[in-house]
Amino acid sequence: MRILITGGNGYIGGRLAKRLEEDGHEIVLGVRNILISRCSTPDFERKKINWDEISSLRNACSRAEVVIHTAGVNSVACLHDPVAALMFNGVATARLVAAACQEYVPRFIYLSTAHVYGDPLAGTILENTCPKNLHPYATSHLAGEYALIGAGRRAEIQANVLRLTNIFGAPANKFVNCWSLLVNSMCRDAIELGRFRLKTRGLQHRSFVPMEDFCNFVVSLINDINSKSHPEIINVGPDKSQSVLSMTNKIQERCLTLFGLKINLESDKSQVDNPGESFVCRSTLCDKLGLIINASSERREIDSLLKYCMKEFGFKKPST
Repeated sequence: MRILITGGNGYIGGRLAKRLEEDGHEIVLGVRNILISRCSTPDFERKKINWDEISSLRNACSRAEVVIHTAGVNSVACLHDPVAALMFNGVATARLVAAACQEYVPRFIYLSTAHVYGDPLAGTILENTCPKNLHPYATSHLAGEYALIGAGRRAEIQANVLRLTNIFGAPANKFVNCWSLLVNSMCRDAIELGRFRLKTRGLQHRSFVPMEDFCNFVVSLINDINSKSHPEIINVGPDKSQSVLSMTNKIQERCLTLFGLKINLESDKSQVDNPGESFVCRSTLCDKLGLIINASSERREIDSLLKYCMKEFGFKKPST
């Protein structure tokens, strides 16, 4: 199957491309910068995308059987410039959906965020739970979602929106900047600084998904013979959340096991943290297609991430 992945130089796009190629698919990367792409992912076909030109987008979508749209503006940049966030996550996504429809692409998968539901996430969150988060990261992604869902309901394309929780894991290459993500940043701090620094006591809950499991889920989603019965919106997350402190403890244990390093935790215990409510943000389709998140997959992805950080950044003994 010929699959176009936008954001092919990026964090999720890079890992997805490698995993889907392993499954035998023909991968095309949609990128802004061909030179950077050739340095980071030399083995893939790539097409340069000008997000303001429908002709460029149509060229990228040409002959694709699936478009996976991973390109987007992150939460920090969205807050800094909400207008730019809406123009890309919303308007550019709508333009890409239109181009895919004009090129008769059968299927479009959009990577959105579970944070559209609220901040913080709490309780049991279903796909029909009303989105309430007014952060520009959430609202701009919702605009992109609506553009795709609208096309799907007009029977112009098969539409799937994946609302993701916290993906973590090693990047596909060193050109990817993924170090603002919580687990990734903790692993890098452990190796580069020899300690963790938390601005809270770490009692807040998060929903963590190992990149390995997420990529396997997307493969199952694409290969499923009943794909036309998939819902428009699919929550992608584990069957329960865990505290940041719990994840920190796991990283400490793996550092000790892998490298014999005892990593100290520095947290702001003066903060009166809300302990954070445990929550579930998961779809029955995830269970059906085998999104299995357990101690083994978490450990493999943490190990891979720590080894990557050791190779790229090296261990620095913390100053006393």
